[in-house]
Amino acid sequence: MSSRSALWLWLFFSLFIVYGTTIPFHFTSDPVFVRMKLARVTLNPLVSPDTGGRVSITDTTQNILLFLPFGVLGVVTLRNRVPSLVGRVALVTGCGAVLSGFVETLQLFTTDRTTSVADFVTNSTGAAIGGLGGDAVAAVFVTAIRRLVGRGVARPRVFYPLIVATIVLAVAAWEPFDVSIAVSGVSEKVHELARDPWQFTVVTDEGVEILRYFLFGLAVTTWLHQLGVSAAWGIAALVGITVGFGLEGSQIVIGSRMPGLEDALVHSAGAVAGAFMGRSIRLERLGIAAAAAVVIATALGAACQELSPFQIASTPRPFVWFPFINYYERTTFETVSHAIELLLMYFPLGFVITLCSRSRRRAYVVSAVLAFAIAAPLEYAQGWIVGRYPDITDVGLSVLGACAGGWFAGPGWRQFEMFVVGVNRAGESDYAGMA
Repeated sequence: MSSRSALWLWLFFSLFIVYGTTIPFHFTSDPVFVRMKLARVTLNPLVSPDTGGRVSITDTTQNILLFLPFGVLGVVTLRNRVPSLVGRVALVTGCGAVLSGFVETLQLFTTDRTTSVADFVTNSTGAAIGGLGGDAVAAVFVTAIRRLVGRGVARPRVFYPLIVATIVLAVAAWEPFDVSIAVSGVSEKVHELARDPWQFTVVTDEGVEILRYFLFGLAVTTWLHQLGVSAAWGIAALVGITVGFGLEGSQIVIGSRMPGLEDALVHSAGAVAGAFMGRSIRLERLGIAAAAAVVIATALGAACQELSPFQIASTPRPFVWFPFINYYERTTFETVSHAIELLLMYFPLGFVITLCSRSRRRAYVVSAVLAFAIAAPLEYAQGWIVGRYPDITDVGLSVLGACAGGWFAGPGWRQFEMFVVGVNRAGESDYAGMA
């Protein structure tokens, strides 16, 4: 990602933070009310002004997660302007503190938001972690790619989509990243698995997962072919099965996730099917027919996931047109997980359509239109499904996921190839200029 693109995303995300922390915009100018709210503010960052007790771990985590992207985008924006890592992180943390202070002050003038020193501290901490972690992860990633290029592993062009497919699988398996290694929690999951190893209740994300692992298996086979490995599809199938079972098993330490044999087999089946198809087709040469198949698979998978548990409600719920208002009213890990699910659900659609298109701009438009055409009717239909809430925000996230897939298949891929070319020519490239 270029510094200019990161700057625009940084500014946009800052505006989103202001929007998300002040909805539903119930402002007041009553000085008595404002002074009353100010009097309840405690300087102890461990005490909640709402309850007078300790701040909840959930709220703390959500505040940190909200400002993590702010920190990551900040260090990417500043990497060519501020040479020192310490300077970049310090500046980004300071900007995060200023932004957090601004929104907490704004919340003094709202009737349903709470100004909190704890929020200020955790928001600033999130910006610092995002800045430091983002820079560190990027440096490790660049170093790893350099070594892989040196060994010839990363030279095949399809290595990039293989990396993207692997990251998508990992994020889908580990979100919302509430890692818990408490012995009691892990032990409880082990006992639950012993009682019911399948962990199957109703069809939900199986279709979406099959598509993800299918593309992963196809990418592995194509990559091995380009490396000149014999029996590439068989090896790719074994890799897919290993990854499918491995990622599912790793959910034992994800607090809100529960591993199951049914999901592991679904993942493996998708990977094996993709590896088998890789014998006759190549990921980087997909055509219109393949793009159409991905669109249909996305529509079917999204329908299964979005309309589950397929129970018709006696009274339909109204469609919510106020962006993110439902997310504000239900600020839980489930909300974070749902947002990530929607982004990842439509990511393959945008990636494959851009891969098959000669025009990046046209691919963005087509991906966005198709994602909207799939997501909007499904979201509206959720009004008749028990436990579902039709929301314009979900439609927007679906379109954003498709556009993100398009970016990774277009500009993202080109930037990666530029980095690989630089490593090939120089033997070593400058992270600040190429990462």
